[in-house]
Amino acid sequence: ELDSLDRRIRQLEIEREAIRREGDKERIAALDKEIEELKVELDHGNHDLAVRLGQWAALEARRQGFWEGAEALVPVPLTRWRRWQRGYNQAEMLARGMADVTGLPVVNLLRRTKNRKSQTHLSGEERRRNAEGIYLASVPNEWCGKRLVLVDDVMTTGATLANCALALQKADRNAEICIFPLCYAE
Repeated sequence: ELDSLDRRIRQLEIEREAIRREGDKERIAALDKEIEELKVELDHGNHDLAVRLGQWAALEARRQGFWEGAEALVPVPLTRWRRWQRGYNQAEMLARGMADVTGLPVVNLLRRTKNRKSQTHLSGEERRRNAEGIYLASVPNEWCGKRLVLVDDVMTTGATLANCALALQKADRNAEICIFPLCYAE
């Protein structure tokens, strides 16, 4: 099964390069949907797939010069309960795959301080309210003033990534924060 998923990821990589050159937004959306479907498998305990998706995404980003100046990968944290349920944090596994390609360290600078309901079935406004004030960052001196790349699996409204970025900026006003969601959803 992993071999067939690996072949599919390679196909997606080739398609993504062609789509990028053509600028076909509909095909890009279709590719994002397919990546999101692979993410469902990722959510059900397939660590290897998460790492492979991270590697693939990092290669794509490298072709576009995204990693220039980046100094660390920061995965979006899960609640303890959610991490226990899954057995891993998918954003951290994606970041580990990205680290394999980029050589950047994965640093866990964020933690969730509150358990709230899943964002999955919430409206945009509900997502924004639900994500407010639930992340806390602790940035050691060695990471102050650095260009940090926030990694997450899916971005819908951006509420989670925005609140994580705010927490990092509150802990270190000199940090440069970039976001890297694997895919976008509506």
